[in-house]
Amino acid sequence: MDTPLPTWHLAGSYYEVCNCEVICPCRRQNGEQGGKPSYENCDFALSWWIKDGALGAIDLADLKVVMAGRWETTPGDPWRVMLYVDDRATAAQHQALADVFLGKAGGYIQSSFAAGIVEVFGIKSATIELDHTRAHEKIEVAPFLTVRTREAVDHEFSVSCGIPGHDHPGQEIIADVYRYQDGPYDWNLHGKCGFATDFAYAT
Repeated sequence: MDTPLPTWHLAGSYYEVCNCEVICPCRRQNGEQGGKPSYENCDFALSWWIKDGALGAIDLADLKVVMAGRWETTPGDPWRVMLYVDDRATAAQHQALADVFLGKAGGYIQSSFAAGIVEVFGIKSATIELDHTRAHEKIEVAPFLTVRTREAVDHEFSVSCGIPGHDHPGQEIIADVYRYQDGPYDWNLHGKCGFATDFAYAT
């Protein structure tokens, strides 16, 4: 008999960037369904700052997680990723966060974006610096990843993304810099799109 997965919940702030043009065509705009990325591949970096959360009895509040990788617009829309977990996490917290964000703990993440993950290059403990202040966002995962917002994008209609959930509309931004080098990936982009909002996941 399978052992039931422990229940979990996470809530906090969310910020992402990718190589698409503004406004990212993958996003839902004014309630209209999004489509495919601007280019053949979507090269992304996603960040979550957990303000409240736990998996079972494991407290996950104030920890940070970043996922970087590529979504390929080939059959199955596969994702190939690297996961970075806050180096302040204990061994139990590290494992809990890896399980949740790679979709092994069930819930919304498992049935949404994690369903597309076909390859995980690594799960690394890292010093993660985040600023999720609107229009001043940044991600730093030294020495691998640097992201900085340049400016917010004016949009009078709602914009939402499936990763934090379409029930959490947010703010489209233009990234001043998006530099990433780790595993098989190496890119240095400027003036591409990003998105900031909050999130609340639970089983």
